[in-house]
Amino acid sequence: MTDQLDWKPEYEREIRRGIAARDEGNEGMARVCARRAAGVLVRAHFDRGGRKPNGMSVINLLRALRDSDDGPEKVRELASYFILQITEDHVLPGDIDLIAEAERLQAALFPDEPESKK
Repeated sequence: MTDQLDWKPEYEREIRRGIAARDEGNEGMARVCARRAAGVLVRAHFDRGGRKPNGMSVINLLRALRDSDDGPEKVRELASYFILQITEDHVLPGDIDLIAEAERLQAALFPDEPESKK
């Protein structure tokens, strides 16, 4: 689906969708879009490393990244944010902004790529 060469348009599309959902007051959809964007990044990261995670769900991709022994601790920490459960009030614990965290994950996994064009 997404390889090292074509991940960026899909990633940017999901970030834009997330921002639009947030602007419309739909924070739940903003989180969904941010998770999708993170999934695009993780899949491309694994592809680049020779791992072919075909058929893995976004959540399983994020868990695999969180649980991997390779790479910086910051990347594993960022991955963990995307699999947190929302509270009874339908918010994430702490003041975690998944759109901002997706952008941090992009910078950590693809440091040579310019920041997304929101």
